This record gives sequence, C-alpha cells and structure tokens, in this order.
Amino acid sequence: MLIEKVQRILARSVEEVISSPLSLDLLECYSKLYINGAQPRSCAGSMRKYYAELTKTGVQKAMELNQTKERTCKPAWKGLKYIIVKENDYAAKGMHVSSEYITDEQAKKYLRIGALVESDFEILPENVKLKSVGDEVKESIKQIAPKKPRQPRKKR
Repeated sequence: MLIEKVQRILARSVEEVISSPLSLDLLECYSKLYINGAQPRSCAGSMRKYYAELTKTGVQKAMELNQTKERTCKPAWKGLKYIIVKENDYAAKGMHVSSEYITDEQAKKYLRIGALVESDFEILPENVKLKSVGDEVKESIKQIAPKKPRQPRKKR
C-alpha cells in the first residue's frame, strides 16, 4: 500500500533515501500523490524537495488516495478537469481535479459550492445535498442591499 511506502520512506533520512533503492519509491509516491501520475524530476535537489513535501502532507494524501478506492461517485470526465473554487466574494482559485483521485468528500464539497454540477458525474456521491435554484435566489437577494443616495461633491 502507498501509506506503508510513505512511512517506510519517512523512517529514513533524506540522504539515505536518495542513495538507496527507496529513491524509486519516493519518486513513485510523489508522482501519485502530488502530480497525478506524471513523471517527477529525478535529480537529488528535486528529491529533497519531494521528501520535504512528503514529511508535511504525505501520509494524509496517501489516506485520501485510499478513500478514492472506496468512493461511490463516478465522474463523467476522464483525466483532469479545471474548476474554479470561490473562496469569498472577492477571491477565487482555479485548480485541476482528477477523475481518478477525487474522493466522495471532495465531490460533495465541489457540488455544494457549485464548482462541479450534477452532469459532471455518471453516479453522484451518496448523501449529497445540492443547492436548489431557490437557495441561490435567496442568497443573491440577501447580498443586494439598498444603495445610499450619493452626496453631491463639495467645491474647494
């Protein structure tokens, strides 16, 4: 399992990993967990960065990847899908979501906030609560506030 590989890598120092066959496991884990299966760079400097990233979030990412095997949703797209996640009224961030690695929890979250829609899935995740059109209208009405009348400018 990937979790055991990550733990085996993290049990050693970065120099031990780079100079041993564990370096191949490091590259494999980093590829699956962080770059959606793409080929990572294999120089020592890059491996040090990959090791540092694994120490921060490697075990958590490996557990999330395990959850994808137990998911109930089935995405309708293949590969990566670009979505925009609105953080607040003024900020949003774009990101890629993989059809292979999306979990039920992520799918529910993205459906709830509107970054993904029902048509993006052949099978929706269980117990998902979607916003209805009425909810969106209520939210937009709350945001509309009466404008204050403009004050005339004073001359200097």
